[in-house]
Amino acid sequence: MSWVSANKDLVAVKRWPLDGDVGPRRTISGQVRPFMFDLSVLANAAGDTVVGFTRFFSRPDGTRWVPISVYRPAGGPWGPPLRVADTDAQARLAVLALQEAGDVEAAWQDGVRDDQLLAIRYSFLSAP
Repeated sequence: MSWVSANKDLVAVKRWPLDGDVGPRRTISGQVRPFMFDLSVLANAAGDTVVGFTRFFSRPDGTRWVPISVYRPAGGPWGPPLRVADTDAQARLAVLALQEAGDVEAAWQDGVRDDQLLAIRYSFLSAP
């Protein structure tokens, strides 16, 4: 399971195997303030897991929406948060797919305002 802390400053997970007790809390993100959206969790039959979310950054040249994913191979540790979008433009509403081999695919909306051209973008993250 995955959730955002009450003050919305980090993303945490707990593993809950079918035949066991809920595991310890693990923080899998750094600070996600001021905002974080679109939290999702995926697991495959092998036990690989990926958590996705969109971070909001406020920068001097404008705000940015950045889709992030955090991957955990079956039986292994959580990896670092990685940018899903390969752009520095506005990107949000990422949708992740976790393949049986552990590879992660992502699609996201590029551009966020009514007066901008919106496009759907795609990336592929190979399993470690």
